[in-house]
Amino acid sequence: MRRIADSRLLVVLLCCLVAAGCASLAELMSLSKRVEDAGYTAVSVNHNTTNGFDAVTISAENASEPDDDGLTIARLVWETYPDEVDQLVVAVNGESRSATNRELEQLFGARKIAPGSDGGSNVGAVVAVVLGVGLLGVIVLLIVLSRRGRRRRIEESRQPPHPAMPYPMTPPPHPMTPPPYQAPEDKR
Repeated sequence: MRRIADSRLLVVLLCCLVAAGCASLAELMSLSKRVEDAGYTAVSVNHNTTNGFDAVTISAENASEPDDDGLTIARLVWETYPDEVDQLVVAVNGESRSATNRELEQLFGARKIAPGSDGGSNVGAVVAVVLGVGLLGVIVLLIVLSRRGRRRRIEESRQPPHPAMPYPMTPPPHPMTPPPYQAPEDKR
């Protein structure tokens, strides 16, 4: 029973981690769509966090402007991406350029979207998802346990009562077994 409880806890924790990752993945997909809507093709967006340092890397192709410097993409990231950006690397048509958070702020001004103080992840949404998954797990567990108890009570009510025992509890001796030893009678 302990292994089952441990595995269930592991599944719940895994679900929570997946849910938290899905929120970040949704933001990356949204940013990728905005870059494509700006006229770029073959868009690839990546957000890496290492020791609290957030680096966003975007590569794209722009056939209509072979000398594109990626400034449009940098502005899109700075103005619309809700997560923290410490460094931005933009590669357009194979030409790569990078800028730090300070350089982007000098170029485009203060960000219109205030990233979260926790590295950009939406803590409220993650907590809500964790609580929702936990509540769902408790509800499922209660349903399973109540059905199991109900089935047990139904099975017990279907079984006939034990009959009264009209015979002794010890079985009769086997006909081939010798009689028990009896001491000879004393004839004095």
